[in-house]
Amino acid sequence: MSRLRLKYRIAVTIFLLEMVMVLCLLWVTLSYSLSTSRAHLDEMHQLIFNLTADLSRTALLTQEFVDLQAEVENVIRLSNASHVVLSDERGRIVSSNIPSEIGSFLSSFSEQENHFWISEDVLSLSGKIGRLSVEFSNEAVAQAFYNARNHAIAVAVAGMGIIALAGMIMGRVLTRRLDILKNTARQITEGRFETRFDLKGSDEVAEVGQAFNVMAEEIGRRIHAVKEKEAQFRTLVGNLPAVVYRMAHDQQVWRVQYVSSSSRRLSGYPAEGFMNQSLDYMTLIYSEDQARVRQAILDSIQEGRPYSIEYRFHHQNGTVLWVSDLGQCILDEQGRPLFLDGVVFDITARKQHEEETRKLSSAIEQTGDAIMITDPDGTIEYLNPAVEHLSGYSKAELLGKNVSLIKSGKHDKAFFENLWKTLQAGQAFQDVLINRKKDGSLFYEEMVITPLEDNAGNITHYISTGRDISERIKTQERLYHLAYHDLLTKLPNRAFFMERLNHAMQGVHSKDTLLGILFMDLDRFKNINDSLGHDVGDKLLQAFSIRIRKCLREVDTVARLSGDEFVVLLEGMTSREDAVMICRKILEATAQAFLIEGRELFITTSIGISLYPQDGRDGFTLMKNADIAMYRAKELGRNDYQFYDAEMSVMSASQLNLETQLRGALERGEFALYYQPQVSGGYHQITGVEALLRWHHPEMGMIYPKEFVPMLEETGLIIPVGEWVLKTAVMQARAWQLAGIVPARVAVNLSSRQINGSRLVEKIFSLLKSSKLDPGILELEMTESLLMENKPLTLGILKKLSGAGIRLSIDDFGTGYSSLAYLKRFPIDTLKIDGSFIRDITTNQDDAAIVQAIIALATSLKMEVVAEGVETREQLRFLEDQHCQKIQGFFFNPPLSTEAMTALLEKSRAV
Repeated sequence: MSRLRLKYRIAVTIFLLEMVMVLCLLWVTLSYSLSTSRAHLDEMHQLIFNLTADLSRTALLTQEFVDLQAEVENVIRLSNASHVVLSDERGRIVSSNIPSEIGSFLSSFSEQENHFWISEDVLSLSGKIGRLSVEFSNEAVAQAFYNARNHAIAVAVAGMGIIALAGMIMGRVLTRRLDILKNTARQITEGRFETRFDLKGSDEVAEVGQAFNVMAEEIGRRIHAVKEKEAQFRTLVGNLPAVVYRMAHDQQVWRVQYVSSSSRRLSGYPAEGFMNQSLDYMTLIYSEDQARVRQAILDSIQEGRPYSIEYRFHHQNGTVLWVSDLGQCILDEQGRPLFLDGVVFDITARKQHEEETRKLSSAIEQTGDAIMITDPDGTIEYLNPAVEHLSGYSKAELLGKNVSLIKSGKHDKAFFENLWKTLQAGQAFQDVLINRKKDGSLFYEEMVITPLEDNAGNITHYISTGRDISERIKTQERLYHLAYHDLLTKLPNRAFFMERLNHAMQGVHSKDTLLGILFMDLDRFKNINDSLGHDVGDKLLQAFSIRIRKCLREVDTVARLSGDEFVVLLEGMTSREDAVMICRKILEATAQAFLIEGRELFITTSIGISLYPQDGRDGFTLMKNADIAMYRAKELGRNDYQFYDAEMSVMSASQLNLETQLRGALERGEFALYYQPQVSGGYHQITGVEALLRWHHPEMGMIYPKEFVPMLEETGLIIPVGEWVLKTAVMQARAWQLAGIVPARVAVNLSSRQINGSRLVEKIFSLLKSSKLDPGILELEMTESLLMENKPLTLGILKKLSGAGIRLSIDDFGTGYSSLAYLKRFPIDTLKIDGSFIRDITTNQDDAAIVQAIIALATSLKMEVVAEGVETREQLRFLEDQHCQKIQGFFFNPPLSTEAMTALLEKSRAV
């Protein structure tokens, strides 16, 4: 009960008092009820006793039970009995207030609920003569008991109410003042120290309140003073450029108890986060430093000394800071740790400065540049290892010596006067110095000397940085030679030649003096590269350059431009004949066989000539015009020279214009395929056709392949145009096949670029699949040089095509390599004899012998032979006599358009 609040204790006490009072009232009520019931019973017994006495007197007088009915009724009348019975000694009823019961026995009666019987013996002088039994109802007794009980309860309830009301009033009066005191204390506890206990009176509660007011005023004053000091402390600590902390040792665990507000400025994290344990300071320390920090603190605790640790810390913004942590462990009297008090400083700037200083020092020591510091008089005060390596002197040999120790004497007085003049003006001096090593050898040093000034502007030191560029000087000389000379032939290159040409043009002042440009290109040099390899070709170019130099004068300059192109600058000429003479010497020299790797090679040269100043007044124009003249020499048969004239430029411009228009011809649909029949020898039946490309120019009309196919090859347009030719020919062959007039073969020419760069096999297979053309109808024609280019690749492609049933043919056979080796290796089905051999077979025995040999070769190798360019009956007879299997040429038909070819095939089928 001592734990209950006062008002509840009062209420419980009153409740217990009420319970005692109620129990007392109940006891009184029950005692009263019992006494009332007992009195009532005594009254009933007395009544029965009196009746029995009366009956006994009557029976004594009469000696029998006669005329007793009136007595029984008198009993009923005089008492509240409900049933009166008089029985004899045997129990037989002789008289009753209920007449019908007379004669029956008393034992047959049963006692009713809420009723009871009182019996008394009736006596006479002779003894017991009967028994009087009276039945009473106990309702009257119960009613009296109930009335007494109810009265007691009412009195108890009223008493309890009065006592409870009195208790509540007393408790309210007593506890109201205590509640005021309690609420006042709560407000003061919450920090409202201005609150006071305001109750009048002189009782004990009022006295306690007054004492409480004095205590609250004192507490408020002291707390205010503490808060002022705490605010001053927090302001002081918060303004420090560091974080102050205290960690408390709690059950073997260190917990942050206090962190100054400057933690947000230092780390980005609020102090509250550390104090409420939502932030773990140790986890914010750089992972590689955590173990070292823990060990340093543990060592300081065990050794009883302060700790000083530098470590890295993760800032809230993701950066890494360097901090210095200084602290001391506070111990209790038993030497157990209580607190860790410390302060953390941001030392990132210092660390960065130290790192920069270390890097700078390390860089100076390890750099390959020679760094030296001297006083204003040139005395060496510092040098790095590179100076020792560069000069050959040791550090001990140079420190304290004058820098003139390494001078070479190669610079004149004016050089050093300019050096000191620049330095004394406070400017850096930069130049290449020639210095001397300890062993006496010279070296080139690219040096920068910078003056250092104090705050007053006085020069206190000189810092020189230098590097050995001796190898660079040599390399530059080599690079100069490489930049202006061809690596293969050692001849000057284009850049050197153009400089020489421009210089030579500036030196021509007399109208009688000419400059000549010879632009040379080796004829069919590509065939040598393709057949014999680039190594042989390179050696041929070297041998060719040697022969050219022997044909020139000392004043002339020869250069290699690129590939097999060479150019010669002729100076000091007086007429065109000087150029002609030199050209003839070059042509004669190159006409002689070249012995390369044990074999004789023959090469010819085409030369174009332009003259200064009539063919151009600048180097570019002279070179361009000489190039145009060279191409004119090639067109006229090669192995010759040609002077430039204006008409050549017109032709060259026309060719350039044609090339420009050629680039859009495919998109504009200007190409078309013509078909020339191939007939069988003897029967002259059409056995195949060759697809031939034509260009229908909108202005120039029909253009034949020899005029534009080389351009297609050079520009790379041969790939898309070749694909168009192949697709068009295949689709036309399929159309003829569906019409039932297809020839046995439809031949299409292939370019080397198509084989080497356009996924030829996949495209042909896809085309045949989509068109559903029988592969045996398609025949692909290629030149001998194509077979020799990239032999492994070409062989693999041709085997795939042949394996699919496509026939393969060599076009213009006899004009190229004519090697039996590749005829055996490659899956060739047909040889086509070039028309140049057919033209003179009836008049030239050599051509006739060549044709006979080709036919015999093809027959022995079980190949078909097609003779191209047959134009006369005599040619036809010769070929039929030699059993040539197929004939192609104008004697039968020229190339026909698709419509004309279709009509011819239909006519042949009808025949």
